[in-house]
Amino acid sequence: MAAIRAGLVNAARPGLFHDCIVEYGYNDTRIAQGQELFNQTESARSTQLKAIAAKDQKFREATQLREEINDQYLHYLVIGREEFKDDPHILALLGFNRPRKRTINSWREQVNLLYDNTGEPGVLEGFAKHAITAEELAAQKQKLTDWDNLNADIKTAKSIAENATEDKNKVYDKLLAWWRKFSTVVDVAVEENPQLKEQISVVTPTTK
Repeated sequence: MAAIRAGLVNAARPGLFHDCIVEYGYNDTRIAQGQELFNQTESARSTQLKAIAAKDQKFREATQLREEINDQYLHYLVIGREEFKDDPHILALLGFNRPRKRTINSWREQVNLLYDNTGEPGVLEGFAKHAITAEELAAQKQKLTDWDNLNADIKTAKSIAENATEDKNKVYDKLLAWWRKFSTVVDVAVEENPQLKEQISVVTPTTK
């Protein structure tokens, strides 16, 4: 983009090079078309970067919240397994009698078993012995809901970022097509004066 920016500036600047390319049809109007495509690409690139940053921020927030939820769940797991070790029914209700799940979806289901069954007889009473209240457990369940919402936000943000990238690539391809044609004309226009080609900074970029 830096090479195109420099080339457009030099092409629009009055002088020998400008006069030379005008003879080949690249007047102020056509140069302005290239500048407009450049501006559109810059704008689309800015939108793309913001969309990617928003997606990444949502992902960081979800990761951090999951770690917080998991840490607290493990605290309850240790206490619950000891407190309810003689009550296999409650252990089963809370999922405390199962190996810990490793996949994200299985982990969520296992954690949710605890919070969905805190109202079962004996559960709150057992946790209360360890200063764990119904309000505290409800707050943790809300965090799990918040995590679900963040994951939904990530999907939306990912879609927005992908669309922004596609939009940027489309306008960038148009800019490159314009620039390649312009570069071809410049090669002919300055064939006998290589210093002019250096002035216009004719380089065809390939990186998006």
